[in-house]
Amino acid sequence: MTDDPAATDPNAQARSTSAGQLLTAAWRSIAEATQHEDPTDRFDAANVAALRAAAAVVSVRAHRDSSADSQTGRRRGLETVWDILPRIAPELAEWADFFAVHSRVRGVARSDRSVRIGQRQADDLLRDADRFAHEVRGLLLRDRTSSTASHIRRAQ
Repeated sequence: MTDDPAATDPNAQARSTSAGQLLTAAWRSIAEATQHEDPTDRFDAANVAALRAAAAVVSVRAHRDSSADSQTGRRRGLETVWDILPRIAPELAEWADFFAVHSRVRGVARSDRSVRIGQRQADDLLRDADRFAHEVRGLLLRDRTSSTASHIRRAQ
């Protein structure tokens, strides 16, 4: 028996690669956000960074959630990443709620140019998106380590 998680789940490596790419894209969005002078643009880029970090978790963990749905015959309607995240990563539920609110603010600001995002609001969201991306990185590393450890235990 092997200690490689990909040996029992051929898609595990692809999900891990996808998650890494999404997390890298999140940090690119954070770097981009720091370059924006306009608070609305900074706020927008910070939102994108948080979405990409959340998508990294979804790319790794959502297959577990969807396989449970197919076994129960349950179907879900259209959901956002912020709806899915608490279900597949309960430890990130507060972040999901937080960013769901800010996504709605982003939507309003994009559709109504009279709504202004303040500099402090943009800077705070940028800081929080960066903290979230780091938390996601830690979570994914712990998932990877625990998955490998469980495969090693089964092989012994």
